[in-house]
Amino acid sequence: MSDKGKILEYLRGGSFGELNLCWADLKGIYLYKANLSGIDLSFADLSGANLFGANLKNANLKGTNFSGAELSKADLSGADLSGADLSQAAMQKTKLLSAKLVDAKLVKANLKQANMADANLLYSNLSGAVLIGANLPYADLCYADLSDVDLSSANLVFAHLCEVKLIGSNLSGADFSRADMTEANLLNANLTETDFSDANLSMANLDNTIIAKTKFKNANLKGSTRREREVISIKPRNEHRHYSIIKPAGATYIRMNLIG
Repeated sequence: MSDKGKILEYLRGGSFGELNLCWADLKGIYLYKANLSGIDLSFADLSGANLFGANLKNANLKGTNFSGAELSKADLSGADLSGADLSQAAMQKTKLLSAKLVDAKLVKANLKQANMADANLLYSNLSGAVLIGANLPYADLCYADLSDVDLSSANLVFAHLCEVKLIGSNLSGADFSRADMTEANLLNANLTETDFSDANLSMANLDNTIIAKTKFKNANLKGSTRREREVISIKPRNEHRHYSIIKPAGATYIRMNLIG
């Protein structure tokens, strides 16, 4: 029987003793609201699968390929997704409470309003992901790559973000109060109305960030940097040309001669 046949028979109540679906080929399978709690699907290929609303609580999903899969409203609480590939997966309102996502790949995944409280995302790659309104209190994101991520209105209270990459990310309206962001890289990030109250931002890179109505009440900013780029317009000798130069903070230009 094929791997797909085995899992469908399992869901119908068929008996296989201890069902082993490690390394199974389940590409594109339809498992809408299926109950797969505690199942072992480690290193299986579930790319493009439909698992909308599925129950995968406490499942073994180490190294599983979920790229492009539909996992919206699924429950993966307590699941082990270490090293899993969730690139471009749809995970809106997905539950990932206390899930293990160490070194997981979530590039361009849609995690809008996902509940990831207390999740372990050490060394994970979430670059380009959508995390609008996501719930991440106490989550461990140390050393993770969140470059170009949309975290607007997300909850990261007490989150661990030491040495995290947030380059070019949108953090507007997000709550980072009491978070540990030691040596975080926020270069070019949007911090409009972001709350960093009581957060640890020591040694953080805040260069060229957008700061408007940002809260830093009681935040630790010791050793952090904050440099802005300045655009200088220069009128050339040729009236039909125009020059703009990005000037780093503190830079000085002496006797410039731009002949047009």
